[in-house]
Amino acid sequence: RLEYLGRTDHQVKIRGFRIEPGEIEHVLTRHPRVLAATVTVHDDGTTGPRLVAHVVPDGPLDQAELRAFAAESLPAHMLPAAVVPLDALPLTPSGKVDRRALPAPDFTAPPTGRAPRTPQEELLSGLFAEVLGLPGPVCVDDGFFDLGGHSLLAMKLLGRIRTALGADLGMRTLFEAPTVAALGRRLARHLDRAGTAPADGTGAHGSHSALDVLLPLRAGGTRAPLFCVHPAAGISWVYSGLLRHLDPDRPVHGLQARGLRGGSPSSVTEIAEDYVRQIRAVQPEGPYHLLGWSFGAVVAQAMAVGLQAAGEQVALLALLDGLPADPARNTADTAPACDDPVDTLAALLASLGYDPADGRGRADLTALLGDAAAVLPDVFEQNAKLMAEHVPDRYRGDAVFFGATLDKPADWPYGEAWRPYVDGRVEQHRITCTHGAMTQPEPVARIAAVLADKLGE
Repeated sequence: RLEYLGRTDHQVKIRGFRIEPGEIEHVLTRHPRVLAATVTVHDDGTTGPRLVAHVVPDGPLDQAELRAFAAESLPAHMLPAAVVPLDALPLTPSGKVDRRALPAPDFTAPPTGRAPRTPQEELLSGLFAEVLGLPGPVCVDDGFFDLGGHSLLAMKLLGRIRTALGADLGMRTLFEAPTVAALGRRLARHLDRAGTAPADGTGAHGSHSALDVLLPLRAGGTRAPLFCVHPAAGISWVYSGLLRHLDPDRPVHGLQARGLRGGSPSSVTEIAEDYVRQIRAVQPEGPYHLLGWSFGAVVAQAMAVGLQAAGEQVALLALLDGLPADPARNTADTAPACDDPVDTLAALLASLGYDPADGRGRADLTALLGDAAAVLPDVFEQNAKLMAEHVPDRYRGDAVFFGATLDKPADWPYGEAWRPYVDGRVEQHRITCTHGAMTQPEPVARIAAVLADKLGE
């Protein structure tokens, strides 16, 4: 029996995402007013490649409604940037779509939301578009992370603001005020208080509150929060790429290492107990949703054990490419083992999307973290040591494991390594990327799709 699943010869790659246009076409043609659709890539040489849908509608078609319909089934990176209605798709003599005959899209249509109203909003709108690679200024109510922003782009945006206005807003400010309008208000207060402490209370370099143990990546929402535990370097900004793919009504919080402020926990169990206290201050009762990447996976499993011991329910335990220690195996699942602190910092830069050889990445981290940037190697090494000493207790429930495949040997155990410590099912998903790229745009989109299903979104 042979099942035809479609062609792969039109696969494209846009901003790090590998995309099959046929998947988008299939979703579009499920709309009751779309008779036919074809999706191509348009690149005008200035704004970069963007997806364009040419559709044959059956009567009047609201393009915004069509995009909203597609968004119910597609992640944000697969939504067309423009929709072009046609009476019929042009065909070649052999009956295939003549892609060369498709008319060019019009990206000059004005945005549908509120336009900037002040010089500061004008500037921020332009900087949002510049950093995100969008064709024009964004509306003042558009969220940076909803538009595709992630930790690397957030660092770039804050750097642009610092250069243009001399304002060190801090990473937490952007999480708390992710729209042009909200960030503009924060910026105005900051500039009004020039020469004193920043309006968000971050201190020098805007770094203080950005190092809080509990960092709200998205504080608002009525659903149960998702709590994300940091990798070995201690920073949870890396999970910001999840925001655009999860329900906007789902709060997302990051847990960050106390070592960033000089703390020195003595065990993974101590860290887990600390983090359980932190999340219960936000959500006093379960069910709880936990996620951890790398070293964070080990801590998340220990948190789940602790919550169960306290009589609480854990609804989701997601483990991103982190394994319990095994003396017979190199513990590189947290990150490459290394005695050189510079290499540790390079691993962090790589996980944020920077080339470690490019000095701009370290400059951005120093600008955002201040003196704390220098302790990242120590935090990393301490966490690696604690993970090697930790023997997990058994967790009574199921777990979801995501494993990076490109930097693993053929006999790598992936989720099987967790079976002695998880009583239930260990559902496994393999992601075609390296360990350090798990939170980059394409891998995180695939991970988020599974998480959204597990979270009932």
